Amino acid sequence: MPIPAPSDNPDVWDTVTLGPGDLPPNPREGTATLKVQPKAKLDTKRKGGAQKPTTTNAARELAEVTITVRFTEALWPDMEAAVERLQPGSGPHKIGHPKCRLAKINAVSIESYEGPDWDEFQVGTIVWHCKEWAPPPPPEVAAKKPDAVQTPSTAVPYENKPWHEVKPGSTVAHKGVGTLFATAAAKAVAGANRP
Repeated sequence: MPIPAPSDNPDVWDTVTLGPGDLPPNPREGTATLKVQPKAKLDTKRKGGAQKPTTTNAARELAEVTITVRFTEALWPDMEAAVERLQPGSGPHKIGHPKCRLAKINAVSIESYEGPDWDEFQVGTIVWHCKEWAPPPPPEVAAKKPDAVQTPSTAVPYENKPWHEVKPGSTVAHKGVGTLFATAAAKAVAGANRP
């Protein structure tokens, strides 16, 4: 399913699904921006007498994800609940956003956060610094590829709920940004079929 363009569905780009809910909880009262940095370890070698070094792709490293959420004061109760759940060291949390989808990042762990900081217009900002999460590889995979990054398969699924209604340990079906992708794709197909 294709990722919709920002002009086709801005809510997909302005919202991130993180753990049990969306940030910001109401896209009309705030916005989320992501910085996603996929990385690879490159091994550069220069042999004696060679004019140019050679590069070998050694392994893919875990990506860094920075989530910046700006929100109005009306969303503070939900954002406070989100901060309480998304503490440093927590995770894995399922993540959904077009940038993460392009980088094939399905889950993250929280490394740190900053804020909330408020500006003169009572707009709050919270920044979460995350690292891509991957489970330890099974022994047979570890023997073949010691630096392999595995696709998260044990991340807990959640349903989008208001943050203040989410209880620690709750597990229900996750709708998330995938539903937004499906809706946008259906709209695009319907629009293409019009005469």
